[in-house]
Amino acid sequence: MRIVNIIVLFVLFLSFNIKAQKTAIHDQPHADYRLARELFVKEKYGAAMKQFQNILNQYSFDENISEIMINSKYYKAVCAFELFHPDAEKLLLDYINNHKIHPKQSVAAFYMGNLQYRNRNYEEALEWYDRVDRFDIYENQRNDFRFKNGHSHFMIGNYDIAKRYFFDIKDQSSVYYNPAQYYYGHIAYEEENYETALRSFNKLVDDNNFGPIVPYYITHIYHKQKKYNELLEIAPQLLEDASPRRKAEIARLIGDAYYSQSNYEKAIEYLEKYISKTRDPITEDDYYQLAYAYYSINDYENAIRNFERIIRGDNKMAQNAYYLLADCYIKTGNKRSAINAFKAAYEMDFIPEITQDALFNYAKLAYQLSYSPFNESIISFQRYIDKYPNSPRINKAYEYLIDLYLTTNNYRDAISSMEKIELNTPNLRKAYQRITYYRGIELFNNTDYETAINYFRRSMQYPENNIINAQCIYWIAEANFRMGNYDKAINKYNKFLITPGAFSLKEYNKAYYDLGYAYFNIERFENAITQFRKFISEGTDNNRLLNDAYLRLADSYFITNNYSNAIDYYDRAINKGIFDVDYAVFQKATAFGATGNYREKERALLQFIREYPQSSYIAEAKYELANTYMNIDNQRQALSYYLSIKNDHPNSRFVKSAILKKGLIYYNDFEDEKALEQLKYVIDNYPGTEQAQEALQTMRNVYVNLDRVDEFIKYKEDIGISDMTAAEQDSLMFSAAENRYMKGNCENAVESFKNYLDNFPDGIFSLDANYYSAECYYRLNDDINALRGYEYVAEKPKNRFMENAVRRAANINYELENYSRALKFYQQLKEVAEHRELLGEARIGIMRCLYNIERFDEAVNAAKLVLESDNIRDGIVQEANLIIGNAYKINNEMDTAKPYFEKAAGVVNNEMAAEAKYNIALINFRKGNYDKCEELIFDYVNKITAYEYWLAKMFLLLADNYIEKDNIFQAKHTLQSIVDNYDGPEIVDIAQRRLDEIESK
Repeated sequence: MRIVNIIVLFVLFLSFNIKAQKTAIHDQPHADYRLARELFVKEKYGAAMKQFQNILNQYSFDENISEIMINSKYYKAVCAFELFHPDAEKLLLDYINNHKIHPKQSVAAFYMGNLQYRNRNYEEALEWYDRVDRFDIYENQRNDFRFKNGHSHFMIGNYDIAKRYFFDIKDQSSVYYNPAQYYYGHIAYEEENYETALRSFNKLVDDNNFGPIVPYYITHIYHKQKKYNELLEIAPQLLEDASPRRKAEIARLIGDAYYSQSNYEKAIEYLEKYISKTRDPITEDDYYQLAYAYYSINDYENAIRNFERIIRGDNKMAQNAYYLLADCYIKTGNKRSAINAFKAAYEMDFIPEITQDALFNYAKLAYQLSYSPFNESIISFQRYIDKYPNSPRINKAYEYLIDLYLTTNNYRDAISSMEKIELNTPNLRKAYQRITYYRGIELFNNTDYETAINYFRRSMQYPENNIINAQCIYWIAEANFRMGNYDKAINKYNKFLITPGAFSLKEYNKAYYDLGYAYFNIERFENAITQFRKFISEGTDNNRLLNDAYLRLADSYFITNNYSNAIDYYDRAINKGIFDVDYAVFQKATAFGATGNYREKERALLQFIREYPQSSYIAEAKYELANTYMNIDNQRQALSYYLSIKNDHPNSRFVKSAILKKGLIYYNDFEDEKALEQLKYVIDNYPGTEQAQEALQTMRNVYVNLDRVDEFIKYKEDIGISDMTAAEQDSLMFSAAENRYMKGNCENAVESFKNYLDNFPDGIFSLDANYYSAECYYRLNDDINALRGYEYVAEKPKNRFMENAVRRAANINYELENYSRALKFYQQLKEVAEHRELLGEARIGIMRCLYNIERFDEAVNAAKLVLESDNIRDGIVQEANLIIGNAYKINNEMDTAKPYFEKAAGVVNNEMAAEAKYNIALINFRKGNYDKCEELIFDYVNKITAYEYWLAKMFLLLADNYIEKDNIFQAKHTLQSIVDNYDGPEIVDIAQRRLDEIESK
């Protein structure tokens, strides 16, 4: 290789010498340079670069060839650029920096710009292009210069400058014709100069490079220009040929074109393609178009599906979507969902026409569905009337509003709304009369009698309807009766009986029964007899009332000593046989005794003891039978029954009297020791009672007869009454206090009783003093001090005050929420009660206490025992069933609980019914019966609106139910309804938390 190189050099040397002889220009450096240039011109950049390098290596920079040397550096750098050599930039910079006045500086800057352009350093490229004088570069380089300059400005966003460069070459024949046309069209497109862009893109349709892409621009331009026909001529085929990435966008444009031409079926076809293929986030506009297209072809289910995707916003589109969504719900029969959609639409005020129409439709739908749990329909109609007084629908709004007042169950809020407007038409006055009446009934059912009376009176201010007016008078009478205001009750019952419209009411005949009871309770028995007889003679299909009327009429005759009539009506009650048969049999026997017919009395009492051994009157019956035997001089039989009372009924109030009677029998039969034994038993076990005092007097006589007075004196000393002066003082102090008590002077009486008890804590009358003192404190509303006295009496052996003392001790402890202590006294009351009413009260108290102290199994048993009782009020039946249901629910025995909740729900429409109905719906929810749960909630909503707590609980449950059914739209609006309308922080907080959870997903 080395030899070949020497030969070549030698040949070149000879050639150079020959030519050098001819002229100086043909010297060796110039020849080498010319050869290098020829290679460069022929674009043989590799060989040229090598030749230029040889020149630079072989020759030095003398004056004769310095230009050749500088040019060689320049061309070498250009060759490196053309050959993509990594040192091209270094070579160009070396030339530029070291030969700043050389004429090829401008061209070198051009190449440096191209080098940076090639490397996509567009800003640096532009810096070099700025140093180029386009007149210094070759003609064939000028288009290159213009394009790359323009493209660099394009790439960094300088569209105005780029556009000028592209404009200069876009219509010139060059390699840059199509690219310049494309970029010029693109800039025009971006600047929304669509006609200019279209002209450029149309020139490129057949170009191999740009032809595939410009149809997309053209399609978009037609879309922007709303030239839908032109778009549809090219876009479907474009869709077929498009890449998967572009198919979605083309489908969207086609769908939008068809949508804009109202060709909704075709629009749906392409919009669905777009949504199924696109990888980009689908916008609310996209869903709205698709939803509206489905809506327009009456495909409401699909319209709903898509409208529900765009209602999270707070803008015109969301308002319109809500409005159309409401119409879709109506068209598909889902009016309950339509309510929430109309509500959302009217709460947005972007489109006034929709706001107004949505408000009216929301109110109307709530009215039609009787769906107004928070009084929304009334409020909305009133809002509509206030906001749009000149609306053509204003009269219709008033009609709906008036009708709502007549039909709504939310009486409280309805009244509040009505009282804000002038009741200036008969319809409005009739509505007010009826609504205030129903509100009174509602309050009456919840035992708020005072407030109920107030509403009945407000109803009577507008006596438009005689029937309702008469009913108001009747229920005022009933409310007074329930509160113990018997004189007021009597006055209203009598007024009711002569009021127009009363005669046709079912309450008319019952008013005689009620009057009878009112007179009976204030001991005007002759009047009671008259009213009970009227009730009976008018006839009734209520056998329980008839049975009770027989009993009270018999009692009235008995009390007024008309024993034959008393026996007659006791017999009628016995023959009815519905309840209190044992009481009627016993009273009948007592009536025989009152007439002196002791044999009939004996026979009746023996029958009673045989047939009703568990009766609460059994001890009294035995006592009366024993007394009867004494009256007919059958002492032994009398002793037998007195003994039975002591042995079989040790807690009976008749025990002390029975033992005393035994002592008297023994005394009369001269069995003195036996007499003393019985008398001492009474004195020792029942101190301070009348029986004890009588026993002490009889004992005195026995000891006197036995001539053992010293033993009597010692016995009195042993029991602490040997000092007769002290005993007299005891009696005197008590009598003074008792006198004040009997006169009703409780303020002073309590001080006197306190003084007595301080001096004689175990005195003869300590029992009486504690009881009377407790009664006074009770009347003075001092429950704490009253309780102290009642408990003292209740904890003593059986006495004449015990029943009431135990009852009061139980009730006061219950009111003070001392449930465990109240339970003790209710249980005691159950044992000592000798009247059926008190026995029933004891059972009810036991039931309530056990439930409140969470002894649920026992509470269930106690409640069932209450339900087995005779003649219990509806409210107690309801409460007992509710307690059983709740106890089973707490123990997670849902199936067992359900029938009890159903019974509680069906008794009286009050707050307990609301609680029961909520629990029935809850049970269905927990069992996964979501459709049934929803059905029950909406069935109940309009019946419990007065009880907002349970209504709010119902709506919380409804929201949970919607979530389980994946109906998030309804769940959100249900929770929002609670937040907006309910005023209880606990439930509102729960609703807001659940709403936030939904929004965060």
